[in-house]
Amino acid sequence: ADFSNPNVTRVTNLNLKGEGLLVKGQMTLGANGELVSAVLPTVNLGANNRMGLKISKNSSGGKLLEVSGKTFDARPMIAALFDETTGRLTPSGDEEVEVRAQFDSVYAYRNQHLVNVRSVAAAKGQALTSMRLNGIFTDRSTLNLEIAPKGDGSRTMTIQSTNAGAAFRASNLDSKVQGGKLNFTANLGKPGEGTIRRGDLEVRKFVVADEKQLKQLRAEPNGNRQGEPLAFDKLTLPFAVDREFVRIGDARVQGAAVGALAKGSIRKADGRLSIGGTL
Repeated sequence: ADFSNPNVTRVTNLNLKGEGLLVKGQMTLGANGELVSAVLPTVNLGANNRMGLKISKNSSGGKLLEVSGKTFDARPMIAALFDETTGRLTPSGDEEVEVRAQFDSVYAYRNQHLVNVRSVAAAKGQALTSMRLNGIFTDRSTLNLEIAPKGDGSRTMTIQSTNAGAAFRASNLDSKVQGGKLNFTANLGKPGEGTIRRGDLEVRKFVVADEKQLKQLRAEPNGNRQGEPLAFDKLTLPFAVDREFVRIGDARVQGAAVGALAKGSIRKADGRLSIGGTL
């Protein structure tokens, strides 16, 4: 370490080792011990997080984090997107942080992973204000996610994928849907509210397999036998989320074998369903 300047401390040849941990590089600390900058070519956090990290100031004076590497485990981040405190990226205060990331491979839920992932995100204090992410599933289908700020402090979210089933599995939402084209839009509340003021989910040309509620249905028009996967043309599901309930609007699923309408709510505390409709 270099203590020649009383206002900064430079740490060189950093080599931090532990069980599942390896960090190498250099960093600069301010007079109060705050991190000013860092160049860490090696940051290994377990088997699935192997990257390099550079921390500096961006053009607006905020903190810039540039991350790149071979692998990244995104499961904790995916879980945070569905948490009451969505968007907490920075520890405290009103510090502005910009994150630029690129990874060869990103691990998600249910054995899904994306390759050639690129992402840019911005946060202020503990609030995720914007994000763009693009990646490719191993079957070459695509995933694109965008979060954009609105003037009133709320945000819009858009998710599009050419493999809806893979996207649902990756996010740990569902394992029964196979294939399909996904288009999801939502008006999110302000960071930390845990609300979706308005959401619209649309999936086209998909298959549902191994769903217990559908195994008793027999499809006459397209020749599906009992228990076989059922093909659907389109699912539309409008919904909203508040602190207590997921409220489902006039949801509709259409297919040659079966069609259905549904409306109701799901209580978040215990998952209790109150849904009615026609099949």
